[in-house]
Amino acid sequence: MLNLFQHLIKLSYFKRGKLIFLFFFLHQIRNFKIKIQVMRYVVIVAYRVFPDKRESFFNLVRKEADALVQNELGTLHVTNMIDQIDPNKFLNLKIFESKEAYEEHKKGLILKAFLQEADEMVIEGPNVIFEGIHMYSCDDYTLEQKSGEDMTAYFKR
Repeated sequence: MLNLFQHLIKLSYFKRGKLIFLFFFLHQIRNFKIKIQVMRYVVIVAYRVFPDKRESFFNLVRKEADALVQNELGTLHVTNMIDQIDPNKFLNLKIFESKEAYEEHKKGLILKAFLQEADEMVIEGPNVIFEGIHMYSCDDYTLEQKSGEDMTAYFKR
């Protein structure tokens, strides 16, 4: 990429106006690529379980989440959710440091053990319903950090 910029600078003597725009455009693309590379990678997986296995599955996903965050350096966050309309449907949201960390997670022993134990509980899944880049988050905790105020009372509501 640096060689391209060097060539563009040499060309600047010939077509100064167009080149300045092109240089700015390429610089913006380079910055965008850098920003994309440091953004976190998010995966959301759906499961549907047998009604009589719901509690066991909940305990299993909780155990897996704790193990992942404590033992996989690239796994930053895990949230498990139960659907309000269909209580047999679970969503599992994981945030990884990078796509490469997600690829390592897929090969990991914790996930393999989880899937093996979950197999008898699951009617449908695991189905990856979203895989992509984490762009922005905002929640009560983030707002407290930004404000610098103690919002402990707010969380007790």
